[in-house]
Amino acid sequence: MARIELLGGAYTARSLIAAAQSCKNLFPESNPAGASQAPVKVTHYQRPGLVQRSTVPSATTVRCQYRTTTGKLYEVIGSGVYYTDSALTRTALGAIAPGSGQVKMSDNGVVAVIVDGSARGWWIDLSTNVMLEIFDAAFYGSNFVCYSDTYLIFNRPGSQQFYLSPPNWNGATAFDPLDIAAKVTGADDLAGIAVVKGDIWLIGNLSTQVSSDVGGVDFAFAPVPGVYMDQGTVAVYSIVQTDLSAFWLSQDTEGHGIFLEGSNYSATRISTHAIEQEIQKYGDLSDCIGMSYQQDGHSFVQWTFPSADKTWVYDRASEMWHERTWTDSDGIEHRHRANCMAFCYGLNFCGDWENGKLYEQSLTTYTDDGGPIVFRRGFPHLVNDGKRVSYNAFTLDMQCGSVEGLLLTDPPLVSLRWSDTHGYSFGEPVVQSMGSTGQYLRQINFNRLGFARDRVFEVFWSAPAPTALNGAWVQVTPMGT
Repeated sequence: MARIELLGGAYTARSLIAAAQSCKNLFPESNPAGASQAPVKVTHYQRPGLVQRSTVPSATTVRCQYRTTTGKLYEVIGSGVYYTDSALTRTALGAIAPGSGQVKMSDNGVVAVIVDGSARGWWIDLSTNVMLEIFDAAFYGSNFVCYSDTYLIFNRPGSQQFYLSPPNWNGATAFDPLDIAAKVTGADDLAGIAVVKGDIWLIGNLSTQVSSDVGGVDFAFAPVPGVYMDQGTVAVYSIVQTDLSAFWLSQDTEGHGIFLEGSNYSATRISTHAIEQEIQKYGDLSDCIGMSYQQDGHSFVQWTFPSADKTWVYDRASEMWHERTWTDSDGIEHRHRANCMAFCYGLNFCGDWENGKLYEQSLTTYTDDGGPIVFRRGFPHLVNDGKRVSYNAFTLDMQCGSVEGLLLTDPPLVSLRWSDTHGYSFGEPVVQSMGSTGQYLRQINFNRLGFARDRVFEVFWSAPAPTALNGAWVQVTPMGT
């Protein structure tokens, strides 16, 4: 039998005759070469499930989660601001302006600052949890707040300007109206900011400038000479910083819709043609939201498109993409539940976009708050010089037998469907048992699968247990024509 390897992530090409490979709720992990002698180059693992970890103070959008440098977790849920302690008890601190849009926070070790894209802002004393609004003539509001070299850094909405708090600001010292500058390497407005290795990345609507602290007498930061990028962003809150890089969904004078990674004073395209042509279908890209987390050596950058009801994830470890979905009670797939993320108290958290829940993202949980997760993987085209073949058998190379306490009469199932139209249409799925507890060597066989000149297989399953997918074997008989 010939092995079919799954070497990449999601890739549904502009024309399905090239590729029709879905990859939902599974992240590819490259196996080490050489002495490890792994049977395949890439194995697909389940994305983490969601476990509710706290009571819901308000059944609305979790707009922000932030871990301070002092190890505290703060959340914005609707208009309410909450301190969430290590027992995961939420305590109300106050309120910001009503809304459902994204909120950003940062801290300097003394105070944490909250901004929501308006002209208003708020600060929290990290030692007492007392929350107050910022009233200062030289505070202009912001979409983002970041920290570098003792300064809290803000962009001034609707302008090219960014400005600084006083060094080590304590919530009381007045802002200096002269501590303000502009993004000068492009005439476009400043959309948002990120801090990478201490440098400020000033990401505009059409261009990006990097400034560093040069210790200037009049203003601490100045543009890094010769560093300029002709790409800005189409979506303000697509900007996310992680793992010594900034990431965003781009826009320039020639188009939009490419995901970029900014590091080492340059911006590199990380999206594939398949991802780019997919998101162009969404129409409005401006509501894209970026977030990130690290788990088991993988740094994931996750972008969700609320109006399109879609979520895509880039894995920096493998440089591969996959889609994440949440399945409702009618079996319909939607965007992932996360609207924001934070790592605190040793756990990866995310906040729900609708119901105010605090979730832990757990690799040992195989449901979304008790609901099923559907894991789905498409295979590459199987062709034989344009000639028909008979598919005698299709055998999955898959981890089995890991469900605890299952009887032989009640095993989890895996489904297989296929397309003989290049991936444009699929037949009804057929199912096989994944085996009961302890059947680790079970082979999942599908037999007598008909004839085709070009076939695309797809498997999917939902099981409350760890599974992994290496690919499959296929046995065919050439038909000659």
